[in-house]
Amino acid sequence: MANPTGVRETIQGTLTVIIDSNLTSKEGYAVNFDATDDFVVNLAADQTLPPFVLLEGADGSVTATVGTIALPGSVVKVKIGETATAGKFLVPTATGTWEVGDAAGERYGVILLENATLGDLALGVVQLGELEASDA
Repeated sequence: MANPTGVRETIQGTLTVIIDSNLTSKEGYAVNFDATDDFVVNLAADQTLPPFVLLEGADGSVTATVGTIALPGSVVKVKIGETATAGKFLVPTATGTWEVGDAAGERYGVILLENATLGDLALGVVQLGELEASDA
C-alpha cells in the first residue's frame, strides 16, 4: 500500500497486558480484555466489547506471558479484514482483523487513515467508541 505523505506510526501510549493464549504474529489485530481475569487480553471475535490494537503478541498458551496494546490517540498499523476507505470506523471481525462497522451498537477501536484492502496492514488512529448507525 502506498503511503505518499510518509505518515508513520506514532505511539501516544501503551499498556502492558497479560497473554494466556497464542497471540503469536497477531500484531495489528483486535483484542479485548478478558471478562474474568484482570489485564488479560484475548483475540477479539465480535464487536460487543471495546477492542484494542495488539502491538506486541506472544504465545502464552502454556505459560502466561506479557504483550502490549496501543492506547487511544496512537497511530498504528492494523490488519484489515475487508476493503475499506479512509475515515471509516473499524470493528473486529470473527478472526480479530478489522472491518468497517455496519450496525448500530458495534464497538469500534480504530478510525482508518488510508484506503486498504483485505490483508493489508494499514494506518489507523486508535479511538474507542460505539456506532450509532452503520458506517458501511
